[in-house]
Amino acid sequence: YKWKEECNYCPKIHKDNPSWFFDKSKKMYQDKKNLFGQIKHLAVVGVSDWITGEAKQSLLKNAQIITRIYNWVDFDVFKPIPAEDLRRSMKLEDKFVILGVASFWTADKGLYQFLELSKELPKDMVIVLIGNLKENISSYKNIIHIKETHDITSMVQFYSMADVFLNLSMEEACGRAPIEALACGTPVIAMNSTSNPEQIGENCGYVVEKNDRKDLIGRIN
Repeated sequence: YKWKEECNYCPKIHKDNPSWFFDKSKKMYQDKKNLFGQIKHLAVVGVSDWITGEAKQSLLKNAQIITRIYNWVDFDVFKPIPAEDLRRSMKLEDKFVILGVASFWTADKGLYQFLELSKELPKDMVIVLIGNLKENISSYKNIIHIKETHDITSMVQFYSMADVFLNLSMEEACGRAPIEALACGTPVIAMNSTSNPEQIGENCGYVVEKNDRKDLIGRIN
């Protein structure tokens, strides 16, 4: 929470854009504060209520305008479509499909929670993970891994095929994948963290507390 007052001795210096020798977080903070402070008509637009609220506590709090505009999804593209052929080709006709999507699967995106969850699912449930992955998960027989695709038509098919979209990420400014899944008629289960709860309207899915595996499985059921 140093970003609220002044960064120094950065605890994430070796993460994200790593610096192995020098901690320039204090200077960078001051540079940003000075530069943004020189903009007379500064407008700050967050993509969720959560991230906009964070901006109001940061060095951007004196901006002339601080508002929220959600990420846009094209409802003419992302909409429910028949996906029986995809289910048939993947031999999932009699399965309950749990879908997860990430550009790159890491612990932050909930990868290991998906792996642990797979051990507790009944035989008629299968997890489909779309996105790049370093780990070898071939031993998890009820998980199907599909490499990242930028083909929107394919993604609409996967969203429409799934019975539920599961978002186990704890840090999202405003994830697009859950919104796209909802647009395709698929309910979403997400963690109660950052912007996730904002995306799930009444009767559109469930919000689950972190580490509450029992509630998570209950919501899937």
